[in-house]
Amino acid sequence: MKRFFPFILAASLAVTGCSKSDVPGETEKPIQEVKTGTDIRDKYASLIPDLVKYQHFAEGTTLNFKYKTIAALRGTDVFVAYIDDSGRLFSTTSFKIDSKFINKIGQLGFTVDGTAKPSDIASLMFLEKLNSIGPTGSPIPAFYSIVYPYNDKLVNVGIDVSNLDYKFISYMNLSYKTFYCYNGAWFLSFYKDTGAPLLQNTEIPQDFLMKSITAYYFEENRMIVLYNESGNIIVKCFPTKRPKDLTAPLWQNMINGYGYLGEKGIEITDDDKNLIIKLKEPKIEYKYRKSDGLIVR
Repeated sequence: MKRFFPFILAASLAVTGCSKSDVPGETEKPIQEVKTGTDIRDKYASLIPDLVKYQHFAEGTTLNFKYKTIAALRGTDVFVAYIDDSGRLFSTTSFKIDSKFINKIGQLGFTVDGTAKPSDIASLMFLEKLNSIGPTGSPIPAFYSIVYPYNDKLVNVGIDVSNLDYKFISYMNLSYKTFYCYNGAWFLSFYKDTGAPLLQNTEIPQDFLMKSITAYYFEENRMIVLYNESGNIIVKCFPTKRPKDLTAPLWQNMINGYGYLGEKGIEITDDDKNLIIKLKEPKIEYKYRKSDGLIVR
């Protein structure tokens, strides 16, 4: 599976540079430096008085560009604010990161992940200092804070990548119960309401995803994969973390026609009991029971 490097809106705490993807043939993707320090603090101080308590700042957006996001850092204390399109302060959250990162972090910034579904997620990346990672001069992340609104509050999911083989998070999405993402060849999921870890050592089911249109992960250990078979959309449900000998789906169903649609032409969500598949053109909605795949009319 191809791995992706997220574009970074980085606010420098020390020095800045360019980052290069590890995907062969990809061009350098620069870190776009934005105004930092007192510029961001002074710009938003009247709206967010708490910013005066912090030293380092970054400005960005959620993955769907619906909210402007502000991050602030002092020592191990992190503050994140969401501002809506009218300029109103929507919500804030504060949390701590592990003290082991204090002397490692050189940059702070929000990422824009082209592999992720548009959502209210804000992906805050803490990048290591340039002089700590060898001769390439390319900063790499040590820690992620994934923030999103849930029941009128902002939930924070902390992902420590400092000791992982692959340092980048991609394919971020929210389901009814979970937040999930990819880390190289691994699938990570967390409880949506608390941010607590759920599945952490699960290989991405690449054999199921080959030649698929799209996939969607839901519940604690379920996924659906959509395929184009003879011009129809075939919907198959599998466990995300499965026994090695399992190849048959838990259930499957079919949407007659529309197999030509790509991932961007299909939107998948879920609620407490059902999966909802929306075709954008034509505008048709299909609803399936999570338990057995039967159509809900």
